[in-house]
Amino acid sequence: EPVLVRDASYFVEAAAARALGKTRDPRALAALEGALGKPSFNEVIRAAALDGLVDLEDDRAFGLAKRWTARGLPELARLGAIRALGAMAEGRPAWQRQASECLAALLEEPGFRVRMGVLAALGALKDERCLPAVSRLLDADMDGRIKRRARDLVRALREGKTPGEAVRKLKDDLDSLSSEHCKLRDRMEKLESRR
Repeated sequence: EPVLVRDASYFVEAAAARALGKTRDPRALAALEGALGKPSFNEVIRAAALDGLVDLEDDRAFGLAKRWTARGLPELARLGAIRALGAMAEGRPAWQRQASECLAALLEEPGFRVRMGVLAALGALKDERCLPAVSRLLDADMDGRIKRRARDLVRALREGKTPGEAVRKLKDDLDSLSSEHCKLRDRMEKLESRR
């Protein structure tokens, strides 16, 4: 805890906050909450404190991360909270519904980075309840990057895969088709050479 209070480097304080969360010590919550009050370059301390909250696995930490998703707070800190909320609720049904509802509401915000962060967090959650909100975003948004990420998420949720797994499967399918194409081309060349 003293490093979180006194070190001259924001990055040392950030590393200390992450490490403090990994301890799962009950006193860590108060220290991490204090770190959330410290502004820093690119919000590195707040983002690290939010990462530390993920590792605490504490109900109060979940509520704290949820509060930091609110509009009006520094955007980079909000992005850390969005990421933390998705990570905290992953595999925890008790938190999944609350996180999914909170994140789905954030899809209506105008900020590009917030919407992209929310889509990534929803991908980690793998919660089909967010499909209507993501589908609305897909229909309404004009940015191609958002549309692509939303389309991948909708497809992944419907197939029961994370977006990363869906992309990996598409790459494998493409490799397979490419291999088949080469084999067919070789066969055609052999047939043509016989004539």
